[in-house]
Amino acid sequence: MYSTEVISEATKIGIGRGEDWSAPGVLFSPYKKVRSFFNYGWPATEDHVVVSYVNSAGQSGSMCVHRAEDGDVGAGHETYPLPVTVTKIDWVNADQSPCWG
Repeated sequence: MYSTEVISEATKIGIGRGEDWSAPGVLFSPYKKVRSFFNYGWPATEDHVVVSYVNSAGQSGSMCVHRAEDGDVGAGHETYPLPVTVTKIDWVNADQSPCWG
């Protein structure tokens, strides 16, 4: 995750795996003011990341981030127009992801 729409070492927010901050997750999540997500992982079969978040207006949602392909690294980069607080991170199989592969 990154604090801007640009991927750089200076704006990187390191993450764990399979983390979940249930309500009131916004208060306890260490991942605040996130603007973009990048998935360059290659776990065995779980190659998509589903990120659940709450935006600054208090609206919750989720985003599926595909794994970046070797020929298209940008495929693994998703941005959000407002800063969000991440409340859940799930690695899932492409066939089980909400973005259907």
